[in-house]
Amino acid sequence: MNRKAEIKISIELDEKKIPQKLSWEATDSDADGPQKCKAFMLNLWEPGTGQTLSMNLWEDSMSIPEMNDFVFQSLIQIADTYEKATNQKELSEKIRNSALEVWESTKKES
Repeated sequence: MNRKAEIKISIELDEKKIPQKLSWEATDSDADGPQKCKAFMLNLWEPGTGQTLSMNLWEDSMSIPEMNDFVFQSLIQIADTYEKATNQKELSEKIRNSALEVWESTKKES
């Protein structure tokens, strides 16, 4: 039997439509109610066009160091997902190493 799960993302905007508060909840989550987050990246593969659709939002209060860490960790997760889906260990490691190099450069700039 198939079942359906849902993920809901809520966004509070200011008068200029800039995100002020973000939260998410999922039907399969063990958490009680909406969970706060400061940023999210949502990528969807569109098979009809062969393109990735992307929705990326972050709270106005998110600091640059937080954004650096968020992007770095996201790149590592992309590499992990890619390796799991394709078993391309060598290319996945290149993605991780490139991400690490970029992340380390952000630490030097701070």
